[in-house]
Amino acid sequence: MVGWRTECILFHDSVENEKQQWEVVMPSKALIYGITLVMLAAVLVFMVEIFLPLSAKNEFDGICRGTIMQMEVRGGLTNTTRDNLLNALRDKGFSNLKVQGTDNARYGEEIFLKVEGDYIYSRLIGLFTRRYIVKHIVYDRVTIARKVVN
Repeated sequence: MVGWRTECILFHDSVENEKQQWEVVMPSKALIYGITLVMLAAVLVFMVEIFLPLSAKNEFDGICRGTIMQMEVRGGLTNTTRDNLLNALRDKGFSNLKVQGTDNARYGEEIFLKVEGDYIYSRLIGLFTRRYIVKHIVYDRVTIARKVVN
């Protein structure tokens, strides 16, 4: 009987020690989970921000492509087309815009459009640090005029 009682006391003591260890471990696990969650969110934001300049370049190219298609039909870059291009790019957040293009071309002649601009965006540099980045974007294409000019 003495052996049975001693085993019960030892088992009770070991259960109490495990409870104390568990109570100590729980707050540290919550802290580790919190830090991990913050770092995971920062990585996610960083990965999303990598695609911002790519999206801006895609929009820039789309607007410029529409303009060069108008130039093909009209036989060159008119002042209204140039103004519409500049306004559309400014509305999308581009700055320091420069536009060069063929003013007048006959059917079958080459026309070109070169547009340069800057896209400024905020990017995550460190875990809690942001910095403004200037991305210089250039659109430079040559095509054939489709308008018949007599």
